[in-house]
Amino acid sequence: MKGLRQLRMRAVAAAILTLLLAVVLLAAACESGGEGIDSPPPAPTNEPHITATPLPPTPTLPSVSACPDTDSSFCDFAEAVDRALRIGDTDFIVANSRPSSRTCTGEDLFPPCAGKAAGTILEGFQIAREGTEFSAYLSEGRYRPLLQDIAKADASATDEYGDGTWRLAAVRDFGPEWKVLVSTSIGPDPIYELMDNERRVFLWVSTPGPDGWGLDLLLTTVLIEANLTGTLEVGLGEDWFPWGAE
Repeated sequence: MKGLRQLRMRAVAAAILTLLLAVVLLAAACESGGEGIDSPPPAPTNEPHITATPLPPTPTLPSVSACPDTDSSFCDFAEAVDRALRIGDTDFIVANSRPSSRTCTGEDLFPPCAGKAAGTILEGFQIAREGTEFSAYLSEGRYRPLLQDIAKADASATDEYGDGTWRLAAVRDFGPEWKVLVSTSIGPDPIYELMDNERRVFLWVSTPGPDGWGLDLLLTTVLIEANLTGTLEVGLGEDWFPWGAE
């Protein structure tokens, strides 16, 4: 009997030891995040695997520090023109240029009406050489390539007036009805048919209309220093403002 009782006590001790061992193993598994415990695989999903595509960097463009005009609509337009010039956005320039027309008299001595019959109507985007009688009315098919040639500015070139980017340099204020936007670049001048890499100045006559400000005339000029420093005796003076000046 004594031997049987000892056998039973050993069996109970073994059972208790087994139970304690199971509890210890379960606690260890829980602390390790469930590793070592069999679990069902995740349920299949029909959602596609999406890989994030990094966005291209946004280009940063110089902005003006101040606009020399009290008309905020003009300032907004001038800044938009400046940005378009800097990135060569000829689509913006064309979209904001206004075609015009001229009726020839039959007695005109200078182009574009020289030699044309009275009543001949010329229409298109007007360009001219400042201080001369030369002008032309271009179709969009000729106006756009001319702008694209001007936009071939050498941004890496520099001189005493700054870099070679095609940009707005000054504003000439002739009153509330019209302004002149002075732009400059180092590159070609297709209006004068000069295609070498030199400092150029182009003048944009801008007036307000029913749809806001627009570009009515593109002028080219040889008066580079006068237009970039405001030293021209006639037409600039106190009404000349460097673009972005405080």
